[in-house]
Amino acid sequence: EGGLRSILEDQSVQKVLFDVRGDADSLAHNYQVRMRNIYDIQVMYAFRFSETTDNFLKSLNIVLEKLPINLLSTAERQRLHRLKNEATNLFTTDRQIWDKRPLCRTLVDYAASGVMQLLCMKTLWGEMGCMSEYEYNNCEHQVQITSEEREREFVTRRVQIQGRAKAQRDFSLERSGLIPPIPDNFCGNVESNDDVGPIGVYDICDYDSDSGLCEY
Repeated sequence: EGGLRSILEDQSVQKVLFDVRGDADSLAHNYQVRMRNIYDIQVMYAFRFSETTDNFLKSLNIVLEKLPINLLSTAERQRLHRLKNEATNLFTTDRQIWDKRPLCRTLVDYAASGVMQLLCMKTLWGEMGCMSEYEYNNCEHQVQITSEEREREFVTRRVQIQGRAKAQRDFSLERSGLIPPIPDNFCGNVESNDDVGPIGVYDICDYDSDSGLCEY
């Protein structure tokens, strides 16, 4: 109520997330907040890289592996992997640890690690194959429409999707056909992670890419 609600509900401020479902569900049912102007990187990634026969979503850890080495160094990848393991061990043994305040440094760093690269992903992959301003705007529009439909569908469900079912792709890739193909020689124009842009938000949960389980 101290201002965050007005930002989340503001149509003029784009919210960039990875997997909008958990955050949207929590905000809607716990605080009666419905986000507007949503851009889901998980949706964008599926549009760009998934085949229509691929019925499963990619976790943030898998998506991070797609970032060029100049944006995410080998040392940083290793640090994030260690941090993930440390955080997982903490909330595996204590399911209420996220409710404790102040959060321990490991959990703060873990939560931050999920948002640090989102804007880079949006800039890098959002421009892929977009040879004109019209094509780029169309790409952005298709991802945003699907992201907001996804939020609306999940929040209004009577029976929530949980466990392995949450790893299944819950949106159509039909709109990806409206996005220009990616050139074979495309490498992107992002040189650093110092972008200034939309707000980045990450669903604070651990998504196990091997089992397909999302642990809250």
